[in-house]
Amino acid sequence: MTSAQPSGWRALKPTLPSAREQDSADKQELFDAAQIAAKVLQLPSSARFVLDQLVGCYRGELIENRILVWPSNEFLVERTGIPERSVRYSLARLIEEGLIVAKDSANGKRFAQRSAQGQIIRAYGFDLSPLLEKLPELNERLAAIQERERERALAFDELTIHRRSAQEALRTLAEIYPDSDITDLTARALELSRVTPRRSASGSADSARDAWHQLRMEAEGRYYAASAGNSCRHKDNNKYAPDQSCNNGSENVKEPERRTDLRDLKDGLPGCDGVYR
Repeated sequence: MTSAQPSGWRALKPTLPSAREQDSADKQELFDAAQIAAKVLQLPSSARFVLDQLVGCYRGELIENRILVWPSNEFLVERTGIPERSVRYSLARLIEEGLIVAKDSANGKRFAQRSAQGQIIRAYGFDLSPLLEKLPELNERLAAIQERERERALAFDELTIHRRSAQEALRTLAEIYPDSDITDLTARALELSRVTPRRSASGSADSARDAWHQLRMEAEGRYYAASAGNSCRHKDNNKYAPDQSCNNGSENVKEPERRTDLRDLKDGLPGCDGVYR
């Protein structure tokens, strides 16, 4: 890698940032910065592979106070397993994002020059110094992303709680108070089940969470209205019923006959196993 190697591509020559005031840079810190940059900037996989290989080429010593590497496109193609066209696109993307800077030689090739003692005194290729210089900014942006992800996870947790409670309230109404008309609520529950996003998908859960919460409040409200407060008989097999304050000894409510449409209701609503994850 120390001999002249054709690059097959020449980038624009941006102005180099100020030199680092140190003699070396930690390679692990570079790898960590590359991972953070890939997540924050949502780099495509090809650009991630190329950036990892550029960091891997770093030998641990600064050249001209910069973190310089000089792998050829042929080397990057071999190490990443992606086409040369993708390598060129990835390098251009990394330069555009400000993570690396191209340092061209006069003939556009990437190579290192050594002194008579064999020490590298100059190199032409890519400067990785901006990757570390942008690390504080990248860390701030990563913290903001993680906070949004935490809020999204919380919204899905609340959505699941409201969905389960709403569905159990509707099942309880259909089983204990079959004369109650809950056709409208059942239809809304079926539609919500169809359009509610999953955790694995992109997008917010806020609107679906609020819709399930509203449906839960209405379903539980109708249950309490139908039961007239404590005028109900506690059923041990209905452990998710929203009303748990009934007197177990009260028998002033007759056991209703099971309606034929109860099975349809149970089949139409997803059970607790249908968790939106």
